[in-house]
Amino acid sequence: MQSPYLEREAAATNLARSTGADAHCRARSRGRLRRRQLPPALADEVDTQNSGRGPLLLISGDKAHTVPETVTRATLKQYRHSEAVTYILSFPDRVHSLTIDSGRREVADTVLDWLRKKNPEGVR
Repeated sequence: MQSPYLEREAAATNLARSTGADAHCRARSRGRLRRRQLPPALADEVDTQNSGRGPLLLISGDKAHTVPETVTRATLKQYRHSEAVTYILSFPDRVHSLTIDSGRREVADTVLDWLRKKNPEGVR
């Protein structure tokens, strides 16, 4: 029996696929990712080369379907030209809702440890 979180994530993925809202799911099923072109009203511009920003931590669950780990890794790659710290943490056997599922304490502690290493005086 699947957990309610896995069932909810699968339902969200199916809805996204059926409405065409999630090109990543369809592209992933073909074994590759492609960038989706969003209408200007929906697209936000992000300066991925901004070296003056604070540290960026991307987290993912390796069993996530809503935002697959490959999408998170592609996001990391977009920031490769910035001199600011950009890092990725992947949590095994976790889905997209890794910050609210059981085991969220481990995720939170790992993130806090990472923050403390980046700014020892700023995190309690």
